Amino acid sequence: MKKALSILFAILFVYCLYRAVPEFVDEPYDYARFGELPVLEGGRFKPIDSLARNTMLILRSKQSAIDPQGEKVPAIQWFAHLSLNPESASDYYVFRVVHGDIQSMISGEPFDKFYYSYNQLRPYASTIIQQAQLVNVERQQQTPFQREIVKLAQEIVLYQKYSLSFIPQNAPNGVVNEYNQYLAVLKESSAILADGEEVPDENAILQALTEYSREYGQLAELETLRFVPGVGGEGEWLNLGESLFAPMTVGSLPNATIYFAELADALIVDDSEAFSIALDKLEGIYAEATDFSHSKVNAEFWFNHLQLFSLSMYLYVLGFVIVFVAWLIQHDKQLDYAFWVIILAGLIHTVGLVARMIIQDRPPVTNLYSSAVFVGWASVVLGVIFEAIFRRGFGTIVSAVAGFLSLIVAYHLSMSGDTLEMMRAVLDSNFWLATHVVTISLGYSATFLAGFLAILYLILGLFTRKLDKESSKILDRMVYGVICFALLFSFVGTVLGGIWADQSWGRFWGWDPKENGALLIVIWNALILHAKRSGMVRSFGLMQLTIFGNIVTSWSWFGTNMLGIGLHSYGFMDSAFFWLLMFWLSQLLIMALGAWYPRRWWLSDGTASAKEA
Repeated sequence: MKKALSILFAILFVYCLYRAVPEFVDEPYDYARFGELPVLEGGRFKPIDSLARNTMLILRSKQSAIDPQGEKVPAIQWFAHLSLNPESASDYYVFRVVHGDIQSMISGEPFDKFYYSYNQLRPYASTIIQQAQLVNVERQQQTPFQREIVKLAQEIVLYQKYSLSFIPQNAPNGVVNEYNQYLAVLKESSAILADGEEVPDENAILQALTEYSREYGQLAELETLRFVPGVGGEGEWLNLGESLFAPMTVGSLPNATIYFAELADALIVDDSEAFSIALDKLEGIYAEATDFSHSKVNAEFWFNHLQLFSLSMYLYVLGFVIVFVAWLIQHDKQLDYAFWVIILAGLIHTVGLVARMIIQDRPPVTNLYSSAVFVGWASVVLGVIFEAIFRRGFGTIVSAVAGFLSLIVAYHLSMSGDTLEMMRAVLDSNFWLATHVVTISLGYSATFLAGFLAILYLILGLFTRKLDKESSKILDRMVYGVICFALLFSFVGTVLGGIWADQSWGRFWGWDPKENGALLIVIWNALILHAKRSGMVRSFGLMQLTIFGNIVTSWSWFGTNMLGIGLHSYGFMDSAFFWLLMFWLSQLLIMALGAWYPRRWWLSDGTASAKEA
């Protein structure tokens, strides 16, 4: 059996490493190198690869696109076509439409039941956007049709915006030729106007200049990507429209604008060699820019490709399976395998967490996504510490569950787009963020870990013979110790939050929903410890109270954000609210099972009940 487990571990570990290999595509076009180029978007510099992945997450909740042949391709390949040759991207299936009424509006069959191309949506784009504009109620009151039509309209606008980020919309004879014609018109117009003579309204040159000015002026007003560095590598970066007005002041187009035009022309005429040459030129321009960190942009590019958190998830599942099998076949010595797998998963999780901190130059918790990553990481660390002390598999299995579930939550939170976004104004304070938010998140982690240990206690007691008297005492001590830790950090974090509020908003406490939620965690953990210390509950009661702590903590963590009120409200999320309710129901169900079936409990002699635990 030991040999079989070793082989299983080796196979799954190799598979996990295979999934971590960067997704470079064997294509004549070096899309990966295109993805390394920096752009300024959302207030921060990022590689184009991040933009492509985040956009695809918004559109179809995946980091891959579906090409016209129905094959999955990396997001950066689709984004290269969208931004450099939009017409070639219009047949990619990237819009997910689920609602039947909206599907009935669109001609053509969807790919895999739900996915449509821009070409299929194009005839109805204006109608969809107009219908979305008519929706004037809050998201909580919207019907499913209204929510989806608004979402689809936003995705169409996003798609159209990025199709105008690097090249103008109309360039039938090539983008470089378009720019040459524009420069020639500009030169001739300047000569005509310099003469000082009266110019007839029908003058073709001035009409052409007016048309260019109108089109490029619209591009300048769009909040598109800023990819043109300032003069000399410093100064404000320009978007496409702004860069096209540069000849009026400096006499020529910026080189970055011209080289992106060469990239587009190379892709349009299917010239991979010219594509690589243009990439070389662009890399030279960005290498000279000094107003952004090249190392951080490169680090983010590799962070995207390595998918460290996905690899950690696989290893957490592997650790869980090994513990389960070891308990099933009663070979406790194999628990060491699981322990080292979880340590490896935790180390990869740590690398991912630290990488995010370096890229953002911020503490580990800056938004809901990062809080999920951090809460899971802290739970894993605490579980590993307990496993190192007791060596019973309890710490390993709860670390695996906590790590996996938290990263699943983080994955679904990433569907909103950029997870490395600039911090909200309410959090933009390094000192208080590093103290209050991180401390309160440690309180979340400990409370959830205690809850998962309590669930493990009930499951072992209900369905197995593993919960002997020694195991019961160990789990009792573990839960009690973690609750003490949770109370300390949740209390200190709440007080630090009050100090932060006093410094930021001029009041220590304002009964904000998030503040009330944090206080509830403190009160509930204190209640658990009081009930245990006073003898009001024994092990079974301690576990029931601790499981309910999962509901209290999840409400403070997510529920308060969905109320739509208070300084900490970040918006209502339909899917998140549904899964939050499901989580609460699952916790209540587990508590009910433990309370209703005490005679099913097994201890070492097979007869003791829960009351004796």
